[in-house]
Amino acid sequence: MSKRLEELLSTLNEKQREAVEFFGKPLLVLAGAGSGKTRVITYKIAYMIEKGLYKDLDILAVTFTNKAAEEMKRRVCELLGKNHNVWIGTFHSFGAFVLRREAHHFGRNKNFTILDNDDTIKIVKNIFVQNGISTFSHSPENVADIILKMKIKFFMSGNKNYPLKTYDQDKRIAKSVHEYYENYLIKSNSFDFEDLLICPVKLWTENTDILEKYKNRYKYILVDEFQDTNSAQYQMIYLLTSKSHNICVVGDDDQSIYGWRGANVEHILNFKEDYPDTHIVRLEENYRSSQNILNFATNVISQNTNRHRKNLWSKINSNIKPIIVCCYDEDDEAWAIAKSIINLKNQNNNLKDIAVLYRTHAQSRIIEEELLQNSIPYKVVGGLKFFERKEIKDIIAYLNLFANPYNDYFIERVINLPPRGIGKTKINLLKKLAIERNITIWEILENPAFLPPELQNNEGINEFVNIIINGRQLSISEPVSYITEWLLDEIELKEYLSNKKDEKEKGRIQNINELLVYINKMEEEQEIDLTEFIQKISLFTTIDTFDENIDSVTLMTLHNAKGLEFKSVLIPGIDDGMIPHITSVREGYEEEERRLFYVGITRAKENLLLFFPSKRSFYSRYFVDETTEIEERDITRFLTNIPYTSFDIISTRELLFLNSFENLENNKKNLKNFNIFKNIEKKSEYLEGMKVHHNSFGVGIIKKVIGRGNNTRLLIHFLIH
Repeated sequence: MSKRLEELLSTLNEKQREAVEFFGKPLLVLAGAGSGKTRVITYKIAYMIEKGLYKDLDILAVTFTNKAAEEMKRRVCELLGKNHNVWIGTFHSFGAFVLRREAHHFGRNKNFTILDNDDTIKIVKNIFVQNGISTFSHSPENVADIILKMKIKFFMSGNKNYPLKTYDQDKRIAKSVHEYYENYLIKSNSFDFEDLLICPVKLWTENTDILEKYKNRYKYILVDEFQDTNSAQYQMIYLLTSKSHNICVVGDDDQSIYGWRGANVEHILNFKEDYPDTHIVRLEENYRSSQNILNFATNVISQNTNRHRKNLWSKINSNIKPIIVCCYDEDDEAWAIAKSIINLKNQNNNLKDIAVLYRTHAQSRIIEEELLQNSIPYKVVGGLKFFERKEIKDIIAYLNLFANPYNDYFIERVINLPPRGIGKTKINLLKKLAIERNITIWEILENPAFLPPELQNNEGINEFVNIIINGRQLSISEPVSYITEWLLDEIELKEYLSNKKDEKEKGRIQNINELLVYINKMEEEQEIDLTEFIQKISLFTTIDTFDENIDSVTLMTLHNAKGLEFKSVLIPGIDDGMIPHITSVREGYEEEERRLFYVGITRAKENLLLFFPSKRSFYSRYFVDETTEIEERDITRFLTNIPYTSFDIISTRELLFLNSFENLENNKKNLKNFNIFKNIEKKSEYLEGMKVHHNSFGVGIIKKVIGRGNNTRLLIHFLIH
């Protein structure tokens, strides 16, 4: 063995070296969290080139993000000490690479355009206009999403019929729009993102000679994050390797958290079915987290039944155990998070080494507010700060106009929200008229004589003007909460968003409800009129974005945290219904929710703090008292069967006098006092989405469950009423 090869291998542990040196059969590397999977892939590429097993042009390595691909390229260059021609990139970039050479088979040429999701939505909107389809009755965004998802399903199943139900109006529209959309792609010499995966597979399946050309070119294939592959990506790799079996896939089924966007964990779980002679290497030494954190994580994930067994271990020992902080409600939880961050900082931790990882974006609002009040700098990754989110800014824009309608920016923002037929052409005409008369757009709108004939008696303009006038009248005497609720009813914003039906828009509705909770709580604490409220909000919306080099806490969702690591991780909302999220449980994703919780836990190096609010506020209009519902919560079911010795537990009161998280006593007194595990194994008799029968009203669907035990109340939609 050459000196350079020996130097390459000497820094690897035993299992990493086994994975790097193994050839001759398909290789499945089960890489536990923090076990050095990228290291294995890059060293394996360098090893096979340095040893002469394969030339660089013979190797194909695919991953999921451009950032990961660039990092792999850089590391291979460093290991080889020279540039190389290994093809390293994402699945989509590889599909584009193939289509640049084969586009003529699909009626395009090599100079085709790649359309992203926003482009697809714009095309669908144009098709709506051309065919007289209402954008109010049907959501172009939802129809575009359906088309893209169905393309993958149609191709892999061979079924060309949309699975329609009587109430799936957007699916019916998608079926009629789909053909127009595909014709547009051909005419415009374009492919969308799904085509980059589907078309190469279709080409290779129908043309074995073309498939052989690519099989001969790529003699060894490596796949990173294999647990995240969807059906088209898996088929792409399988076609290239089904005969040679020269393949190495690296992944961790315990970190498969993207099933909602098409990833199929069965690919890694059942890899040996398509490759029976597979050799499996388990990377179980963790270089990131303390053994206490790994023990806790293993206890959580081991409750999943559909997984490869792994036993993560670490040489990093610590006196600090994961800590459960018991809070009264979300306000108490936010205070506890801020206090914990201050404690960590006082223990010489940098803020940039601290992350708050939450299940939903809506959780961040109250946490952000507490961090601001304590002058703790933070940045939100993968999302906007709460008061910078579109739906919140739209509502605030309306409220601003109720206080001061002479702001053209706010009028331009919401005059056509929700859509009321006032497009860019009409808005530009209004702006032009205002400039010519040297007055504001509002002064044009409130004086019909100023409007040109084509805009006079315009229903959309009249509707908008009446909303502003009525809102201004309400602002004189009514509280902010009433004005906001009236506004939402008047413009039917929630209904507009709910009709879009995709997860992103559901999240917007959650954020609107969180805003209503915030306003109600603020009014309970102090009398505040609309002008004062807007001034208060402006403090949130004008805070500068923190520079990446500034020492600041990171806020992000658990999904966005995958692949990252922090010295200290704080996870709020470990109440059942938030983790696991009730919607995901209803849709059959409970095991994936446990994997998501596991991913969050294993981001932590030294400190892991989990926050349990025993009560949670929900904005509710389901019952006579249209107000904020306070619901008692159980701790997450994911802590069932977790040994009490694996964590510590404290209250927010104890946190007040705490200066260090080391050597906390984990005693039965605490467990008895909090009694947070009393309902952990209890399964609720009623769940949202469950069918029920009533003697008088017949069959119904549970839409909302509030309270528990003898205080349970149900909102039920009966199908015949």
